[in-house]
Amino acid sequence: MGLMRIRPAAIALAIAGLGLLTACGGADAQGDPTTPAPGAVRLLAHDSFVLSESVLAGFTEQTGMTVEVVTGGDAGTMVAGAVLAAGAPTADVMFGVDSTLLSRALDAGVFEPYTAAGIEAVAPGLREGTGGDAVTPVDYGDVCI
Repeated sequence: MGLMRIRPAAIALAIAGLGLLTACGGADAQGDPTTPAPGAVRLLAHDSFVLSESVLAGFTEQTGMTVEVVTGGDAGTMVAGAVLAAGAPTADVMFGVDSTLLSRALDAGVFEPYTAAGIEAVAPGLREGTGGDAVTPVDYGDVCI
């Protein structure tokens, strides 16, 4: 489930529900800066995650929502931080959890249940181990040494 390259459709899937973090929401009454503004989505990703401005603009044009990308270190550090913040997350969705880290996030209750539209198009083998579709696989690749 690790991502090797980003395509515009991949960000749409990520925003749509790669991993909806528990206790997501809009800004609180005091305007908490860790909460995105209404009409915005805060996306937590690993440090090597990069999106072009044109992809972000295209998403905003299609949905009316803006995306704020927040990086959380490498994938291991990002997941560890999300586990520590379970129940009070700093983002709405998470992108970049691979199969080696996924069980830790699922066991900690990091994600809200969510079934992405179009999930039936994803090969059944890729959906195994996703916590009953708690996360949405968007890409895969083999790593050979």
